[in-house]
Amino acid sequence: MTTARLYPIVEKRLGGYIDRDGAVVVAPQYKFVDVFHDGLGRVKGPKGFGYIDATGAEVIAPTIAEAHWFVDGLAKAKRGKAYGYIGRDGAFAIAPRFGQCEAFHEGFAIAQDAKTLLHGVIDRHGDWVIAPRERGDLAFFEGLAARVDPATGRFGYVDATDRFVIDARFDWAEPFSEGLARVDDNGTGRFIDREGRVVIAEAYGPLDGNELNAFKEGLALVSLPDSTYGYLDRQGALAISARPGRAANFREGRAVAGSDDDPNSFTKWGYIDPRGEYVVRPVLYNAGHFEGGLARAHADRKREHVYGYIDRDGRWVWQPAGGFAPEMQDLRP
Repeated sequence: MTTARLYPIVEKRLGGYIDRDGAVVVAPQYKFVDVFHDGLGRVKGPKGFGYIDATGAEVIAPTIAEAHWFVDGLAKAKRGKAYGYIGRDGAFAIAPRFGQCEAFHEGFAIAQDAKTLLHGVIDRHGDWVIAPRERGDLAFFEGLAARVDPATGRFGYVDATDRFVIDARFDWAEPFSEGLARVDDNGTGRFIDREGRVVIAEAYGPLDGNELNAFKEGLALVSLPDSTYGYLDRQGALAISARPGRAANFREGRAVAGSDDDPNSFTKWGYIDPRGEYVVRPVLYNAGHFEGGLARAHADRKREHVYGYIDRDGRWVWQPAGGFAPEMQDLRP
């Protein structure tokens, strides 16, 4: 089931929201607006942060000094110098007693003991399930977390009891996604399954940027030896062969892909489909992932922070006041 959402817009430095059809639901009025998570959008008014729902109503008044996205019904928030988690009623469900903490994922969250500054893992009640003893992250994806064995310095995977269920035998390990995880094994990238078995023996090189070598919608973005990129299928074959430029993981059947044809210009961004075909020409100055059928797109280099929204076929659903240049109106190939 798709969670109802609105989409943030900015006009004259004030933020509001539109719906899926581009109609303004919340007129620009906030100092800051954020994307929807867990059915709520984070906003900031003169007195602090709060949240609106998909009708545009304020469900938590914007009076919180620091608050973050809702995930699984809880949002990281700060009171005084400590962090805790608020529920959808705006009250603290987990009292603020941590030096730092992260968003919940699969029922667990990384948190920092305020006294020792060490990190552990808490459950939704705020109880430690893995006691604070490390300074690194321990995030669970699909029930497992990549963890370094302090005795050997090598990576494996632990369950929620902090027990290694995949031996620590790798140089590096990334989170599981769609049942597979990328690991570095003596200098070679591979994909393993939840039993620790190698299912793709050659995963090519690591990526530059924020995208992990993770399977999304059945394809994994990889960096190839000739400085191009491609996408592997679950059998390890190149489903989308070598392409120049840069790209991102697939989301809702589309992946951001950039063209570096002109070395004297900025990368221009568009979108490809699972066949590797451009469905939105690489002419955008910035492009975001699709969420709920829309993606945020920046089409005017002179107006750096001005963006609109396109649908999966490259049609503009909403443009800011003044619109974009005529050559940017038809983004289809």
